[in-house]
Amino acid sequence: MVGWEALKGEGIPPVEPSGTWSALWEAEIGAALAHLLAASEGTPVALPAGLVTNTFGHAHDALLPLRPRARTAALVGPGLPADDPAPDIALVPRHPQTGEVWQPGGITDIVPLAADVWMRMAFHQEPVPIPATDGCAGSTTR
Repeated sequence: MVGWEALKGEGIPPVEPSGTWSALWEAEIGAALAHLLAASEGTPVALPAGLVTNTFGHAHDALLPLRPRARTAALVGPGLPADDPAPDIALVPRHPQTGEVWQPGGITDIVPLAADVWMRMAFHQEPVPIPATDGCAGSTTR
């Protein structure tokens, strides 16, 4: 069995070579967005810059009303330094073999992601190309 420390690869790109969203990303982002909205308790969430904001930002902004106080979310897991202070909501990997969800200490609200999606967000920060199709929760087109 692969240990948590092995989760440092490139992961799966969000967009296929054909220019369409990866089916894995579509499924994972839809499920993760539901977890993120539930964990937010209706309060806007400050998302970390980069691929997390590029993926969740548009849908998050459309679904959560603007309020001055925001909860924080961050990628948390093996190979990443601990944030200080810890985020309110942790985006964590699910183990690729066991399905076990990474359990960060001291954070109660977690949003699990497939390990390949989490690794891409955590360790590979290139811009997301705009896919040829629209309708995915992470889509940047309207």
